[in-house]
Amino acid sequence: MPARYSIDDDLAEAERTLPAVWRRRARLGRTEPFLWFKGSPARTVEQFDAEILAAAQTLCGHGIKKGDRVCVLMKNSPEMLATMLGLWQAGAVVVPLSAQMVGPLLLDQVSRARVALAIADDALAPQLAPLAVPVVEKDRFMRESASADAADAPQSGVSFDDPALILYTSGSTGPSKGCMLSQHFCVYYGWIFWRYMGYRRDDVIYSCLPLNHVHALFASFFPALLAGAQYSFSERFSASRYWPEIADSGATTCSAIGPMASILLKQPASEAEARLRVRLAHIAPAPPGVEEFQKRFRLRVASTLFGMTEAMIFPPDPQRDPVPGVIGVAPADWDVALVDDFGREVAADEPGELVARPRRPHILFDGYFDMPEETVKAWRGLWYHTGDVCRRDADGVYWFMGRKRDQIRRRGENVSAWELESLLGAHPAVSEIAALGVSSPLGEEEIVLFVRHAEGSPVSVDALKAFSEKVVPKFMRPDRILIRKDELPKTPSGKIDKRQLQAMLLEGKGQAGE
Repeated sequence: MPARYSIDDDLAEAERTLPAVWRRRARLGRTEPFLWFKGSPARTVEQFDAEILAAAQTLCGHGIKKGDRVCVLMKNSPEMLATMLGLWQAGAVVVPLSAQMVGPLLLDQVSRARVALAIADDALAPQLAPLAVPVVEKDRFMRESASADAADAPQSGVSFDDPALILYTSGSTGPSKGCMLSQHFCVYYGWIFWRYMGYRRDDVIYSCLPLNHVHALFASFFPALLAGAQYSFSERFSASRYWPEIADSGATTCSAIGPMASILLKQPASEAEARLRVRLAHIAPAPPGVEEFQKRFRLRVASTLFGMTEAMIFPPDPQRDPVPGVIGVAPADWDVALVDDFGREVAADEPGELVARPRRPHILFDGYFDMPEETVKAWRGLWYHTGDVCRRDADGVYWFMGRKRDQIRRRGENVSAWELESLLGAHPAVSEIAALGVSSPLGEEEIVLFVRHAEGSPVSVDALKAFSEKVVPKFMRPDRILIRKDELPKTPSGKIDKRQLQAMLLEGKGQAGE
């Protein structure tokens, strides 16, 4: 049985806000080194604190007040982190979006969030021009912050139940949904990783994952604050730079997603490997060859857990050997069950949808922003429905088996098949379209797109790839495009039969185009 902890032993309710967590970190040692980012000066706690307070004061100058939603459209950078912490200090709700977002998908998410302001990298800001939203370029914002008086920064005034973030997550039968996450939710999620991963004051925690996702924020940055540790990060994942950056920053723990680990295993040995001092790596899901990964890089992999944007349900268990599929035993802070399509519990070793119910307030998301029907749909029968299929063995261990929803997991991102089909189906030569996720040799999935071209309007794979570059971010672009002249197979209800398409792929009958 893994260790069990209680947040009540570590943090009073008043400390469960992000501004309070940062102030707690600042009190532990203002002159300590805190932030490392490749190509940027290292920051002490005191230096970074001044940047945060200056950002908060600058935001007030732009009219931002408690409860306002602000879009942050940036690549990973120290300035992005300072801006987000400044927003929380000002009491605002942060809406961070992927820097890969382009075209109608980007405009839709910003528009639906009804933001009062957008702060964007200079190169990304022009994309927001069609919207009636004030936009401040990052360089301008940093110049304004540099001249701001940090002593005039606002007191946050936020409570643990106030909203802190809206993170977009893939929809299964509609557009991406904005998860509303409270201050307490964010702190609790970070606390889970701090305590259960065993992060320490002398750790340097590294991440190269995007800060608009739970992985980088909740599993790396927030735990670093709570542990009183240092944080090192980079703009993005690079197989050739991953270990050199970790070695250069002195990181003792790191994180990745399964496919990244598979890519790293295929890389030739580098001089940086001899300089590594990493003791623990959080990698989920467990990649193929995880034993080889641990042996080669001389570290321990923690992959036993289950979390999503909406909730962190099964805490990590670094003491359990990483086994692909294992997510752990029933957690302390949740009631969990596996149910069939009618909400009835299934027997041991039978597959069922994982449903969960919190035993504490504010550890589940607060709902989908402006989407009450989707919120009710996710929370039915007095259970939160994860949309993931699991089984429970005779020893009470839960195993992940796959997704129930029409959703594709690619490169650490949840891709809505519906959204992808809607965007690429807008091409005038497309008559029918279906997006599928198929297993990838690197772990997770690749995107295969079936397209039936309109009569008299043949279309090439290259033309569709070029179109996808204009309308969807890189992580949503299909790996394979199969073009057909025949109608796509249908179910009795007239919907495209994706199971039959999957079978055709297995039989090698996908038809033209790659």
